[in-house]
Amino acid sequence: MSMDESTETPIVLRDEIIETIHRISINEKIEDAILDISEASAKGDNYMGKLYRVKASDKHGKSINLIVKCSPELKMLRQTFPVDFFYEREIIAYSEILPALDALQDELSIPQKDRFRHAKYYESIDEVEKECIFIGDLAVDGYKLYNRHKPFDKQHLQLVMKTLARLHATSHAMKKINPELYEKLTQKITKPANFEAGEAMMEMGKNKCVSVMEDTETRKIIENALKNTAQTYKRFLDPETTSPYNVICHGDSWINNFLFKYEDDKLLDLIFIDWQVIRFLSPITDIAYMMFVSTDQQIRSDCYTRSLDLYYETLSTNLTMMGCKPSECYPREVFEDQIKSTMPFGLISSMMLLPIILCEKDDVPEMDISPEDYNEDNLDKLLTDYCRERMNGVAKDFVSYGLI
Repeated sequence: MSMDESTETPIVLRDEIIETIHRISINEKIEDAILDISEASAKGDNYMGKLYRVKASDKHGKSINLIVKCSPELKMLRQTFPVDFFYEREIIAYSEILPALDALQDELSIPQKDRFRHAKYYESIDEVEKECIFIGDLAVDGYKLYNRHKPFDKQHLQLVMKTLARLHATSHAMKKINPELYEKLTQKITKPANFEAGEAMMEMGKNKCVSVMEDTETRKIIENALKNTAQTYKRFLDPETTSPYNVICHGDSWINNFLFKYEDDKLLDLIFIDWQVIRFLSPITDIAYMMFVSTDQQIRSDCYTRSLDLYYETLSTNLTMMGCKPSECYPREVFEDQIKSTMPFGLISSMMLLPIILCEKDDVPEMDISPEDYNEDNLDKLLTDYCRERMNGVAKDFVSYGLI
């Protein structure tokens, strides 16, 4: 392995990873590649892996740019979270499900501007505790993260809603056009992850978040709606509760899993990344998760209803383009009913994630701790004034929108 001389501290990756990078390079007609490796994520950007940016180039100047996502080596993290399950899911997403969605869109000649698209997948290593995924580096094409401390504005929110609709529409269409393949693929992402070790953490987090609710009546309503947070959460993750309108969902649709492309400050495009929680559920789970984790009360007051309308309009347009009837695949009345029944998934998700997402880099909690070490003192450090404001906004909106 050769390194760029400007790299102050050489990054050493396992031999198997280096061999895979060279194999990918050779497949891309890059012989005797020189590798320039750097870290690609900061603390708080990615909790279930370490990202590396790799540029492999030959003496003629031809190059390929990769992101290498490596599973964490933290033993306690693996005892608390099903890390191997997450990597198995992401490998299935990149190697089987996303290519099948691409093939369907190719077959139906869907224009590029209307397609659901994703990062290019090269290879993966699926050995437990040594998992790695190799995808194209979208940064070289101008894609970048949004600021996770800022809520989406109207422009970004609308693009995310349209992109979710395109993903879900392609899933609905596959079910109609190729039901055998659809059944085979969705069976691989139906079983929920086992998160029993984290249930106590979830309940403690809910209690602490409820305690910061400023309005007494709102607090009582939230407490009553979430008497058993873990069981309620499991119900939302049960595919049987929303069948037969389940779709292939991203599953982890928060700000840091979206890469945006701009030109002269104009928003042009969006690519979803991080498919570790891909699952077969109601499409509202993706919408709820994103809406209440990645926006604030102000943008929801301006855009909530219009964003839901935009989602359904885009879904209908893409389904029609693929020769399917929206009224059969996902009737508007079912969509409206599922908003009422499933949107509270976003309430639980926001309580779990906002304290972590909104904390400063230096305060990001260490993931290599046991559930017993996850206590109220740890949570108190994360509940900044801004986090409390966002959480109160979520709670008030759930009450005022009649969602609980």
